[in-house]
Amino acid sequence: MKSSGLGALLTLVALLAATSLGLLAFRDVRLIGETGLAGELPAKIGPRTGRTPLYCRSEECGNVVSDEPGAPAEACPVCGSGLDPMSPAERRLLPADTTVLRRQYTAPGHDPMLVSVVFMGADRTSIHRPQMCLEFQGHRIVEERVIAVPLGGDPPLKAMHLGLVHVVQAPDGTERTAEFTYTYWFAGGGTTTPFFMRMQMAMAAERVLKSTAHRWAYVSILAPRASAGRDSAEVARFIGRLWPLLSAPAP
Repeated sequence: MKSSGLGALLTLVALLAATSLGLLAFRDVRLIGETGLAGELPAKIGPRTGRTPLYCRSEECGNVVSDEPGAPAEACPVCGSGLDPMSPAERRLLPADTTVLRRQYTAPGHDPMLVSVVFMGADRTSIHRPQMCLEFQGHRIVEERVIAVPLGGDPPLKAMHLGLVHVVQAPDGTERTAEFTYTYWFAGGGTTTPFFMRMQMAMAAERVLKSTAHRWAYVSILAPRASAGRDSAEVARFIGRLWPLLSAPAP
């Protein structure tokens, strides 16, 4: 009986605490638009040169072209529709104030690296749990671990490193397996984390305790998957060059 009474009391206290936090969360919150990151991706990272993929605005067409330096593409060469740095699905599903940066970095003798940065707007749904989105797109996650990226004299950057397998059907009906790595982390309010829930907790705590809300960014790199050890080392070297450029905004 005493145990039951204690449990009921603890439940009541938890509910009251949750209600109090919920009321505090609806106070006026000052939005802070800066993420502390650069507003564009660098043109080069090490030996690799970046090209911006542009998506046909026609979802039926689905064509993707690269924006070449000095000769910017203005229309889809297949159907003539306009081009957009965000895919039609991103435009349809993400809040209107979401910003996306994306470049594919290539160089002879080096694996290509597709870098995407999603900047959250006032609506926190701009950034979802990555695993949920990847599995929805048909990827199977076969590896998941945190890697530490050396940053010279600074503390290492921790990022989540996923191994992905995706089965695609060729026009002749045969199935082919493609393997990738997907490495990501979140940045905002002067901090980074590889964990989606820690980002959510940091945003909630800031809103409740400080009545402010920093804009967060979700950085990801998609690359071919080789052996588990080699691909993570290659991606870590790339991130070690990318992150100091991305996290040092131009004045």
